[in-house]
Amino acid sequence: MLFEYGPAFVQLLMHRRRLGDSSAVWINGPASLLNHNCWFERAILKSGQPYVFHLQDDWFSIPYNRAVAAPRVRLASLTVVPTEPLKQRIMALFPDAKVLVLEEPIDVGRFKPVPVTSASDLPFLVWTGHVASIADLKQYAAVLERVHARHPFKLRIISGQRQPALAASFPWEWFPFDPHREAELLSGAAVGLAPLEDSAYARCKGGYKVKTYLAAGLPVVASPVGHHNRLVQPGENGLLASTDDEWVSAIVRLLTDAALARRLSAAARETAVNKYSHAVLMPEWAGQLRGALPEIAAI
Repeated sequence: MLFEYGPAFVQLLMHRRRLGDSSAVWINGPASLLNHNCWFERAILKSGQPYVFHLQDDWFSIPYNRAVAAPRVRLASLTVVPTEPLKQRIMALFPDAKVLVLEEPIDVGRFKPVPVTSASDLPFLVWTGHVASIADLKQYAAVLERVHARHPFKLRIISGQRQPALAASFPWEWFPFDPHREAELLSGAAVGLAPLEDSAYARCKGGYKVKTYLAAGLPVVASPVGHHNRLVQPGENGLLASTDDEWVSAIVRLLTDAALARRLSAAARETAVNKYSHAVLMPEWAGQLRGALPEIAAI
């Protein structure tokens, strides 16, 4: 709140003075979470610039966030989202909204796939993500206990800046999220975990966690929820698992079948590079944006 009422407000005032320098103003989320009257967004439109509202999650399932997002969708010249379900969610609420789906890219250059550690070392599974998503991982603690009873491993959690609480008998470690160390911490993992409880909110997510694993060349085990079904082709670049038994089986397979793990690892990296890299997606973004906003057609 101190940031919102202090530095954020000053930054918005400084940006407002420069609005005439742009052909369009793109805001990744609201300019200010506490700014419910959208004064900055209104200033953009008043200056004659198109206002692009980039919304990456289904904020309409969360009352406070819905109060922030709804007026901006109404004002925006264009709302950009990462998935078709999120577009449909918005269109059901705001039929007159102009919404464009742009697949979220992953920076493949930050990641260099590294082979899994030798059989003499304890393999490790990895989970990385926002602190708010750790609840999804905790739901699968019993599954991981069952896996560990059959094939010992260590779990690595990469998230937030404070160590989370996780009641588990298997060994685990935590590292704070650091974009400069993320690639290093993912390297050599035997499995990238992407559990996700099925909900309207989850079905709208863009699956960035899975894309991170793909870019790092990790064999993925993911819940078949929403965008995960688009990102993961079972048996080709990862595995999908619905029930607890399927989760146990999928993880154990990757821990015990080295040939399968290597094949999925290579295919995962190939998927990230060929489908979700900036080199592939940015030309698509440019083409779709030119079509959606004539004001930037010459850019």
